[in-house]
Amino acid sequence: MRSEPTSFWKASTRIDGHTCKSRTNASTMPIKTLHLTNSYHPTSGGIRTFYLALLEGANRLRRPMRLVVPGEQDRAEDVGDFGRIYYIQAPPSPIFDRRYRLILPHKFLLPNGNGLRCILCIEQPELVEVCDKYSLCWLTGALRQGWIRGLPRPTLVGVNCERMDDSVRAYVAAAPAAGRLAALYLGKAYAPLFDFHIAISQYVSKELASAKAAEIPTPSCCCTPDGSRAKRTSRCW
Repeated sequence: MRSEPTSFWKASTRIDGHTCKSRTNASTMPIKTLHLTNSYHPTSGGIRTFYLALLEGANRLRRPMRLVVPGEQDRAEDVGDFGRIYYIQAPPSPIFDRRYRLILPHKFLLPNGNGLRCILCIEQPELVEVCDKYSLCWLTGALRQGWIRGLPRPTLVGVNCERMDDSVRAYVAAAPAAGRLAALYLGKAYAPLFDFHIAISQYVSKELASAKAAEIPTPSCCCTPDGSRAKRTSRCW
């Protein structure tokens, strides 16, 4: 892996009044995917392992893949010839495990949040995948609305590795009202942000299906084991 400072990717194309530079000619490349998650730090477990395996698979199949994660400072790291990890400077999580950092919405919703905006316009991904239900998911709303100039609207995919109601019960409150609030947020705010959802199990997908039951237009959802070499998927709804 080769790590480079943020100046490497902030160089010569004008984006929202800022200057950025593209390193590759996207028109000559296969479909490019860009993945974002806050569930990543140097010693984190399952989700980090999954994305590192996905980067290995991208290099094996010669498909360009970009991963955006929080870090102590802005920097970029090449992973083989086809993979790259962008680290966005972000503060530690104020609660729970402070080893994790959080890329907050001002990094992409405000015009001066040029770091992530530059990355998106440099890379020009055809597919953007988000594994986060609380902060990064709002990026897909900005992409839907065309708020990031210079970036054609990509396909938007949400990756769901846990049920929100389980997280609320574990970290916030076990009261039934808390579960109902989680279901309301999931159905009215989170699920409709995406074109498609991937769930790691039928158990996780059932919570997403509640959005459809509430007669809210929602995308399709497929179940797949959490791993880059998974060969079987099943349609959930």
